[in-house]
Amino acid sequence: MVTERPPRPVARSYDGEGVTVRCDVHRCLHAAECARGLPTVFGTGRKPWIQPGNAPADDIADVIHRCPSGALQYHRTDGAPDEEPEVPTRVPPHADGVFHLRAISKRSPTAGRARRSG
Repeated sequence: MVTERPPRPVARSYDGEGVTVRCDVHRCLHAAECARGLPTVFGTGRKPWIQPGNAPADDIADVIHRCPSGALQYHRTDGAPDEEPEVPTRVPPHADGVFHLRAISKRSPTAGRARRSG
């Protein structure tokens, strides 16, 4: 008899002083902006790989804004404002030829349905 493991959660949260960092591994492009920006907080090769207690909440927020995929998000628990999406949404070109879209979107209940007019 083979028992299947329960699926791992897609997104995990990591609590630090004044900030909670959320990471959605399925959205991550592995651009490493986080690890270059704050290696003490975002470090590959260790568990947990996100340790928000290792830097001030403002520094963590600044680095998360560099995440091209939106895989990293934050919630401030110290009374400072939470992350706000860029308005208007922008799609900057990247050298790898892939468009990296970071936005908060809502699906319309009519999305994907053909409409006829006239």
